[in-house]
Amino acid sequence: MGDKNTGSNVTELIRPPRRVSTLDTREARQLADLHGVLDDLIRVVARCTMLMSDNLSAEAREALWESIVITYYRCFTSGRTGSEAGWKVEPGHLALLRDKDRATHERLAKERSRRVANRTVRTFDVLTGFEDIDADGVAIPGIAVVRRAAPFVDPAATEELALALIELLEPIYRLEHGKLLKALQ
Repeated sequence: MGDKNTGSNVTELIRPPRRVSTLDTREARQLADLHGVLDDLIRVVARCTMLMSDNLSAEAREALWESIVITYYRCFTSGRTGSEAGWKVEPGHLALLRDKDRATHERLAKERSRRVANRTVRTFDVLTGFEDIDADGVAIPGIAVVRRAAPFVDPAATEELALALIELLEPIYRLEHGKLLKALQ
């Protein structure tokens, strides 16, 4: 029974497994954590692509950039407390990357500290030299507090870094997935 629109020759439905249960072992939790890291890196790539679009407002660009930095750095935390740490990208993984990717990682670390994690270092300036005119038409000195337009770390370089980490971590994921599957047999 073929589908005329797609040319598919599917003749039977794929049946769901009869019994599904959650596997709650240390290895399964580690695999789920690694999957989460890869998912975050894929989101970084997608958001970098969006950020390179020309049709975003300044506010949208800033919000998107902050979400990129936060999502990227979530890959370096385990997300767990207590005795069982979750899987995360370690310094040893970074050591395997190209120099330019490690340099992008360092620029992102500075960006995270400056723009995301620490409001006291946020990019606000107080400008002087303005003159206001009072009700009598007399010039009075004024000031303005404005957000400094801080440059982003190059989104294309950030995208390359995330793709390099995905390339590095996918074989680890496949290996861990295979080991867990074998242990279940």
